[in-house]
Amino acid sequence: MIWREKFILESALIILLLLGYKPTTNISVQVYLEAVKTYQDNIAERKSTRKGRRKPILDFDRVIQHIEQTRNAFYLLYNFSKYASELKIKQVFELLLLETRNEQLIRYLWIFKNRELPRLDNYLLNFAQTDDELLQTSLIAALANNKDSSLRDLALNLIQE
Repeated sequence: MIWREKFILESALIILLLLGYKPTTNISVQVYLEAVKTYQDNIAERKSTRKGRRKPILDFDRVIQHIEQTRNAFYLLYNFSKYASELKIKQVFELLLLETRNEQLIRYLWIFKNRELPRLDNYLLNFAQTDDELLQTSLIAALANNKDSSLRDLALNLIQE
């Protein structure tokens, strides 16, 4: 139960007790306490079912299919980046380097929004000067997790231009 809800429920019970309502004799207080108990049981039951969830099974082919065809694949790609093995991430990175279409490039870069790129490649760094703002933004988000000196050099060159 959220602390705020618990506080409200406990405060209401204290007020009822202060007003002289006894839980054993007053039917309204008994009904209220039963409702609180049912609510708490429902919360506990929902929490117990959440604990049993496993990490999503990530099908590499499904991820690639979503990159190719789907516009609203951000959640799937985010989960993939969160749970995928290094081998799968490297495979995706190699496919990213072969991609030429902007929409698909953006989706590939979404995978690296919260994860470091396996390596920096000049192919990616060239997109820093593209006219497509969405591609630029996606590239910047992907590069933000990297700590390579070539990124600093690129940033200095862009600032000086």
